[in-house]
Amino acid sequence: MSYLKAENQILRSRLPDRLSLNEREKNRLCRFAKNLGKALNERASIVHPDTTRRWISASKTKGGRRVGKPGRKRTLADIEKLILQRHAQTLWQCDFFSKKVVSKTGLRDLFVLVFLHVETRRVLITPSTYTPDEKWMIEQAEAFVRHTKSAGLRCKILMHDNDGKYSTRFLDPIKKSKVKPHRTAIRSPNTVANVERVIQTLQQEVLDEFIVFGRTHMDHLCEQFRLYYHHDRPHQGLDNELLTKPDNKKRKSKHDSSETIQLRDVRCHERLGGLLKSY
Repeated sequence: MSYLKAENQILRSRLPDRLSLNEREKNRLCRFAKNLGKALNERASIVHPDTTRRWISASKTKGGRRVGKPGRKRTLADIEKLILQRHAQTLWQCDFFSKKVVSKTGLRDLFVLVFLHVETRRVLITPSTYTPDEKWMIEQAEAFVRHTKSAGLRCKILMHDNDGKYSTRFLDPIKKSKVKPHRTAIRSPNTVANVERVIQTLQQEVLDEFIVFGRTHMDHLCEQFRLYYHHDRPHQGLDNELLTKPDNKKRKSKHDSSETIQLRDVRCHERLGGLLKSY
């Protein structure tokens, strides 16, 4: 043993000061070192004993292989992301937005509530109001329940933020329809990101281009955007497909998919005076 130790010291003296071990070499050292106990202090030469012990304690041995440390614990944001992925078919989100409009009494804020079905991206935009009080909120909750049934888009979970307008009386009609409201965590901006992105698109592509005069004008703009969003606008998240696919049977009978479409056959459909276009 003394001879082998001296021989190893000579060989070690001719090696670089620091050796980089690969994962297989670390596994091998850990396998032989875990039963040495204090004797490891005398026999270790190329790796410090404390380093070897740290490798052993930080790993789990399975089949003679060293398994790395477990990943970080899931945060609340991670859990809510999983909810989005696993429950998209029956998951809805809702959020508010407001817009300064010209009224008979001057500039006022109009409020709109938007609901979004996560899987299909279908949206429901409520009529606007100057006073989003509890009575108005209850009416929109009841209208939402009716819409999910008529559209055939089931809802088991409704995600909303911590706005005080989502009161208990607002949630009562929703709970009665066997829907579970889910209030998002504080300072978790991405948990209702889908509906927030739709609102951003509505604001940037439509509302920012208009001076809005009252509720009727506001509701007309929102409805035209909803029709465009559902029937005309391609969606990158759905491979640039439309949410509501048109009946193309007649079109396919005239033009096969392999044929080149002539320029004279291209048509442009306009909404809001040409602000929203589809071809």
